[in-house]
Amino acid sequence: MHGDTPPAASGSSVATLAVCLAGELCARSITLLGQDLSISHGRYADDEPTEKHDDDIGYLTCGGIDGSKLPTKADYLLFISELEALAAAYSDRVAVLNCTVFGAYLEGWEHIPLDERHPVVSGNWKKLAFRDRPSGEVVQGPSGMVVGEVELKQAVNDEIRQLTTVHTLTSKILEELDNLLASGSNDVSILEGFERQLLKHMTKKGSLITFYCTHAKLATEASLQSVENLTENFMVSSDYYGFIAASANRLIKRLSDVPFKS
Repeated sequence: MHGDTPPAASGSSVATLAVCLAGELCARSITLLGQDLSISHGRYADDEPTEKHDDDIGYLTCGGIDGSKLPTKADYLLFISELEALAAAYSDRVAVLNCTVFGAYLEGWEHIPLDERHPVVSGNWKKLAFRDRPSGEVVQGPSGMVVGEVELKQAVNDEIRQLTTVHTLTSKILEELDNLLASGSNDVSILEGFERQLLKHMTKKGSLITFYCTHAKLATEASLQSVENLTENFMVSSDYYGFIAASANRLIKRLSDVPFKS
């Protein structure tokens, strides 16, 4: 996500965050699968309603897709309200479809099975947003973001340049770490200089490499808590920066293969 005002997604669950992001990025359609959001006797999702049991007592209720009242929980009610608010925000531009078999009814979503009635399955794209958009025409999303091929090319090229810089800096850091390990020196002034430069690029808003390396960063921070000397610190850091370098190189290759019309 690039530019002066990149799209910002919000939501308190993975599903609502993903729906919001897809809406901001002007998806043709958004389909929910398995978003039951009710409790059916201790199981997250079930394909058939069953009789009420004593262990349902104390649960809140929500309206079901089949018109019944279903037991649910407070956080699921929050997710339901978020998904309904997202439908209100995006359904005029994006087809929002709930293909969950059984569970909570979501106001504003079209509830259909994932069969020939689904426009993606049937190929009936006329039901979906932006179906007849002329080639080359830009699309203005709900937040005012304009998306066109020129903008996409610029975003990809910007990301490749950023990744190239990250790869160059991590290569220098790895070389310096090797020097420190070989010499036994504790002079980290050069290393810290490279790390400060890298940090500027790794914390850039919308950076793909930051997202790509989040789990490695968390694992490295945990490992550094148990190191007993500087040598062990250098070794753990070397593994982390090696992962960044490899990830940056991998992303550069993938982005370089992005096809654009001539």
